[in-house]
Amino acid sequence: MCHTEAAEQRWSTDGFVYWHELYLYKVCFSFWLSCLPAIRHAQKWNEDCDSG
Repeated sequence: MCHTEAAEQRWSTDGFVYWHELYLYKVCFSFWLSCLPAIRHAQKWNEDCDSG
């Protein structure tokens, strides 16, 4: 009984960590996507600066 309880506890912890990481990746990815146009704009601005 004790062993099963521990195994279940561990599984739920692993599951929580997995979902937590997945959520963090999702947040970071959407943040990166929203920043992408600004980054491209900045790169273009830098190129214009260098050429002009």
